[in-house]
Amino acid sequence: MGSSESKPGYRIIQIMKDSPADSKGFLPYLDFITSFNGTNILESTLPFQELIKSNIDCPITLGIFSLKDMATREVQITPQTWQGEGLLGLNLRYEDASEALHNIIHITKVFPDSSASRAGLLEGEYIIGSSAIKIKDVGDIQIYLETKKEIDLAVFNKTDSSVHFLTLKSNDGSIGMEVATGVMHRLSSG
Repeated sequence: MGSSESKPGYRIIQIMKDSPADSKGFLPYLDFITSFNGTNILESTLPFQELIKSNIDCPITLGIFSLKDMATREVQITPQTWQGEGLLGLNLRYEDASEALHNIIHITKVFPDSSASRAGLLEGEYIIGSSAIKIKDVGDIQIYLETKKEIDLAVFNKTDSSVHFLTLKSNDGSIGMEVATGVMHRLSSG
């Protein structure tokens, strides 16, 4: 994927338990909805939410671009009323996947007794996002911590291909880790 290639879509932030989306294999923060029934999200004449509402109880096909695999797959899902909010059970945020790819933070060192170690961050993991803010670099986390004192982070563990969530706390914005970004520190090995 070239650096100038845009891939706008809806980033999957959260998958609600027991929702229509719960068993579809979505990975929060790594998966982006980029098409609806074969039509690119940007080319649709209706807003995404209207497309979902107009297809209640009808199977639809979503094109899902994965930052982990750098590939698009199709997922069939049926929008429907269920015990929770929405018709899919997804919390989404409009973002560009190519931008998000460049904003992944690879943790290369965690210092003992630091905010990072207390939060449970591990060397080799990747910070892939936050529901509170769009993260472009580690400085965004530090600035947020200076005022809010804690931030919830989505973290990818490449060893077991899992996404987990944790809360990083700091009274002064210090984190206690070294990080790297760029092409050598992406999720995919290819």
